[in-house]
Amino acid sequence: MKKCPYCGTEYPDEATVCAIDRETLLEHPPKPTVEEAPAPASAAKAATKSPVLLWPDYQWRAKDAWKCIGIITCLAIIYAPIGQAVSRTFHAAYYSPIGVVVFGVFFFAAWVITACYFARTETFDTCLRAFGFDQKPTNYAWFGITMILLIRGSTHLMYTHHLGPGTYNYEYTEFRKTIGPERWLFLFSPLILAPLLEEAVNRGFLYKAFRNSYSMPVSVIVMVAWTCWTHWGYYYESWIAALQLSAWTVLQCYLREKSPSLWDCVIPHCASNALILIF
Repeated sequence: MKKCPYCGTEYPDEATVCAIDRETLLEHPPKPTVEEAPAPASAAKAATKSPVLLWPDYQWRAKDAWKCIGIITCLAIIYAPIGQAVSRTFHAAYYSPIGVVVFGVFFFAAWVITACYFARTETFDTCLRAFGFDQKPTNYAWFGITMILLIRGSTHLMYTHHLGPGTYNYEYTEFRKTIGPERWLFLFSPLILAPLLEEAVNRGFLYKAFRNSYSMPVSVIVMVAWTCWTHWGYYYESWIAALQLSAWTVLQCYLREKSPSLWDCVIPHCASNALILIF
């Protein structure tokens, strides 16, 4: 029995190419190779290495990532007029603390569901494993936090010396204006939803899919372009914000390149957004 590594369709042993996407068929289950059965002398050394997901476990490619980006973009185009109509009709509820939380949940849920579909993960456990949530944070998380402090501090100095305009963020503005415990709901999206779910999509899936097809520099450039598209308001308002977000994206991709744990990207992301309350 053979199986397509991309779509998962099974074929008889005499077949060589998938009739759907023209991928070369592989043995199913895969036959053990020399690399999968190391000699006793090197067994201890091999055991110290982090396990690498191989076929049929999440062998994503750039075409998976481009399809995911295309669907997310289409959903955003469809959602924009609907969101504007709802915000005008139910203005008070839409911009209330609970409304902001509900909007954030629906927004990021669309991203994550799309990514899970193209990542071909079928259960919650496989999703956690595929995106890197099953690994504990490493020392790269501390490195990421240190670099975030440098990036935020440098751009803050640019703002204070009036080298460029600032940017507007509704959640942080309303958090500072609102009195009472409900003000903390405005921070639910930037401090919880965005670090967890945005990183799951961007670094957990998209970057890994691009890296299976492109070199690291090309993959990073694509992710910077994607960040520019998804944060266009900030890029348009301030060149300093554009520089900050671009440097932050490069850092996040570097952390994902070096660490199997997605928490090493999530924690600096959360720290970066939290520092906005200070800088």
